[in-house]
Amino acid sequence: MSFFSANQFQDENEIQWDDRCHVIKLLQEQVKNLMIYKTDFEQMKKRAEMAEQLLEMRESEVKLKFDEIEETFKTLEDENNRLKMQLAKEMKRTLPEICLPENNDSQKAKENKWKLKYKALARITNGTERNDEVNIDSSSSLLKTQLEELKCENEEKSKNIRKLSEELQKASSEAKQAKEAVAKSLKHIAKLEAENNSMKQEKSKLIESKRQKAALLNHSRVQQEKTNIAHKKIETHAKDELEEQKKKYINQQSEIIRISNLLDNETKAKKAAERKIVKMKKSHDAIAHKLQEQLQSLQSNNRKLQNEINETKNGKEKIVVELDHVKNEKDELEAQLVKAEKIRKRKEKLESTVVEMQKTIEHLQSSISSVESDSSAKVEELKNLMIKHWGGTALAFDWTDCLGCIEEKFSLVNAQEKMISTMQAKLSKLKKHNKKIHSDLMQNMETLSQIQSVSNPSELYSDDTRNDPQIMVKEPNDPYKNFNLFRHALVRRMNKFYFENVSEIERLHKVITELQEQKDTPNSKSQTTKDNADDVNQEEGIYVSFRSIILLTVITKRWVLFKKEDPVDKSAILDYAPSKSRNAPSKLATLTQKVQIIINKYRQVAAQTGILTKANQELTQKLQSAESEARKCQALSEQHSQHAEDIQQENEDLKHHIDDLSHELSVTQASLKERTRELLALEREIMKTKKKVVIVKDSIPLTPQYTKAASRINEDMTPNGNFLTEAIRGGLVKMQTKILRGDEMI
Repeated sequence: MSFFSANQFQDENEIQWDDRCHVIKLLQEQVKNLMIYKTDFEQMKKRAEMAEQLLEMRESEVKLKFDEIEETFKTLEDENNRLKMQLAKEMKRTLPEICLPENNDSQKAKENKWKLKYKALARITNGTERNDEVNIDSSSSLLKTQLEELKCENEEKSKNIRKLSEELQKASSEAKQAKEAVAKSLKHIAKLEAENNSMKQEKSKLIESKRQKAALLNHSRVQQEKTNIAHKKIETHAKDELEEQKKKYINQQSEIIRISNLLDNETKAKKAAERKIVKMKKSHDAIAHKLQEQLQSLQSNNRKLQNEINETKNGKEKIVVELDHVKNEKDELEAQLVKAEKIRKRKEKLESTVVEMQKTIEHLQSSISSVESDSSAKVEELKNLMIKHWGGTALAFDWTDCLGCIEEKFSLVNAQEKMISTMQAKLSKLKKHNKKIHSDLMQNMETLSQIQSVSNPSELYSDDTRNDPQIMVKEPNDPYKNFNLFRHALVRRMNKFYFENVSEIERLHKVITELQEQKDTPNSKSQTTKDNADDVNQEEGIYVSFRSIILLTVITKRWVLFKKEDPVDKSAILDYAPSKSRNAPSKLATLTQKVQIIINKYRQVAAQTGILTKANQELTQKLQSAESEARKCQALSEQHSQHAEDIQQENEDLKHHIDDLSHELSVTQASLKERTRELLALEREIMKTKKKVVIVKDSIPLTPQYTKAASRINEDMTPNGNFLTEAIRGGLVKMQTKILRGDEMI
């Protein structure tokens, strides 16, 4: 069983944390299998060593077999040659005796051959015979004896030849059999040669395989040394990592214990909080029911209060309207009071003037003679002026004509004054326009001066000479100046004491008209115009003299009472209606009546304002009580909302705490996942190192008794197999136990 199959866990994310126990069990089983694989690998090593020894023995046996075959082949060749020589000798010996007469030619040829051979031998032997002639005589006796013996022997040999002929026949048959045997032996030799060639090829293959085995063994030893070094490094690194992981795991266990304690505490706190929440919910439900009842009652009260508030608002609006009306009346009354105060002041002034007028009248009565003389002198002056301006005797000193002329002149003067006023208005407009233009020019000049000072400051002028530009406004020509010459001359010469200035007459005329308007329609407009006139008089600082007022009244009265039929009488000029003979009511009485009416109205308004203020105070008290009740309702609703917010906040805190704990659990799960990934990485590294190990396979010819073990070894050393050292295996077992303990703790 492999540690992991090829298609198992193709992606690390496919590992389900729910199947973690199943994975750990698989790891345990595969660690056990790895322990078995270690023993199998050791047995495989022993079997490989035994196989190498068997191969060496087999090689030695094959070599011995080859040597034996070569020796047998040599012996067979020697025997074949020997048999051939024997056959040739026996054929030479037996053929001349056995041959038939029909074969004489062949026998002769053979005899000739043998003769030639005999002669050659004789030639060879002649040298020896010549050398041995000395001994012939001594040996002739011996030869004779020997010839006799040879004859006996020839006879015996003839007998033997007969026997041999029989034997030759047998030998021919045997030769045929031998030929057949030789053919068989040749075939056997060819087979042996083929076997020899195959054995040589096998020998060369075995030599090459032996050389390859030696190279592979050397390479495998080098690789094993490298792998051992790498495994040692990996073991040291794994030990260090295991120690670090032990420390981390101990810390994690302590954290897990702490977290578990915190979880227990939090669960207890959560349960207590839930109980509190249940109790709070019950209490809140009761409170909410009470609050709903209170809210309903408050809503009903609020509706009543709203109705009352609406009524009060409507009453308030009415009161506000009445207050506005009263304020308007109050403003009117205040304006009337201001007017009354001004009238009072004027009354005081008039009283003072009346006193002065009485004094002046007394003085005038005392000085009538002086006035008559002055009037006569002035009449003469007027006559002289009239004569000067109207051609002497044209008027015949008729006062009606003089007065008509004077009226015409006054009408012309009034028209001229109107024209002057219009021209003055136009001039004021032009002045305003010129002022605006002047201000615009000043601003433009300032901007230009600033720009010039920024760009290129002028050094031609000093600071003392730099003044603002001035616009000279030229007064327009007065077209009525020539017409006014007569008026000024007339005024100067007619009565310097009557008229001091035309402006005084205009102001007096305005005062009289304002007084008449006050009598007719005492409105705010006349008051404002009068105030403006008074302000103008006060601003200009020009006041009307009492003498001029008295004289003006005298002249106006004389002008009104003047009759054409009556002759000129000096006393008629002072014949004006006294105060006793006046039918019209006095101004002071009317003013006092108006002031009393205004005071009564003011008192009524004050009483109404007091009533309204009391009603307003009552309304404000009701509004304050309604606002206090609304505030109480708001406070209760705020308390209810605050309780709900507190409960929500506690729930959120618990949720955050649970989220933190889940986060810590996810962190621990991630650490476990990292550990499993590290295990998988170690397994992959082991697989890579196992793949790098060179496996000698299917190159060693094994005996039948080792085929099963070799097949098992080859199955174990397949790409899906595993190769682990004891240290790594022990570390994996420890990690498994720790993971299992950690799971139990979790």
